Amino acid sequence: MKSLIIAVLFLTISIFGASTVVSPNVALDKLKDSPFVTLEVLKKVKSELMGSETQSPGKIYLAKERFRWDSEGKDTSSLIFDGSYLWTIQQPPKGFKIPPQVTKTKMGPKSENQLLLNSLLQNKIESHFTITKTVKEKSSTRFFLKPTEKNQLTHSLELVIQSDNSVSEISYKDEIENRITITINKVIKSKKIPSEIFKFSPPKGSQVSEL
Repeated sequence: MKSLIIAVLFLTISIFGASTVVSPNVALDKLKDSPFVTLEVLKKVKSELMGSETQSPGKIYLAKERFRWDSEGKDTSSLIFDGSYLWTIQQPPKGFKIPPQVTKTKMGPKSENQLLLNSLLQNKIESHFTITKTVKEKSSTRFFLKPTEKNQLTHSLELVIQSDNSVSEISYKDEIENRITITINKVIKSKKIPSEIFKFSPPKGSQVSEL
C-alpha cells in the first residue's frame, strides 16, 4: 500500500495551450481550480528481481486535503485519506468470505512523509522535491525528481508532462525497488464533491490495525 501513497503524491492534471511552457508547478496550480477530480489510471508494477509485471486499473478521487484510490485487478484495495486518518483496505481474494484487512493511521507531523499530497497541492513542488534533470521527448517532457527529505518512501521518481501541461505518467521505485508506473488515461473535473466518497467505516468483523 505504500506504493499507492507515493503515487498519489504526484497525480495532477491541467489543460493549457500548446505554447505554454511545460512546468510541473503549472500543472499543480491548475488542479486547484477544480474542487473534485477523478483520475482513471493504470498502475504497472515491474519486479526486477522476479522478472514479472502486473497491471491494476483503478480510479483516484482528489479533493482539498482528501483523496481516495480504488485499485482493481488481481488484488482489490482502497487507500482513503479523510482529512484526519489514512485508511488502507485490502480485500480478500475472490471466493473468500472473510472481512478485509484494515489499517488506520493518524496523520500528524511524524507521519506527514507518508502523505505529501496535501502539501504538494498547497505549495510549489520545490517544497518537497528537487528537479535533477529534464529530458525533452516527442510531445512531452520527462522530469527526474528526488525528495528533499531523507525519510521519503522513494528515491527515484520521474514525471512526464505533455506539451499542454497535463501529467500523463508517473514512474518511481518503491521501498523494495519495484518500478511503479502510473498512466493517467482520463481526467474528470467537477465542482461537486460526493458526500460519501471520502468516508469509511470498517465492515463488521474487520480487525483494524492502528499505527
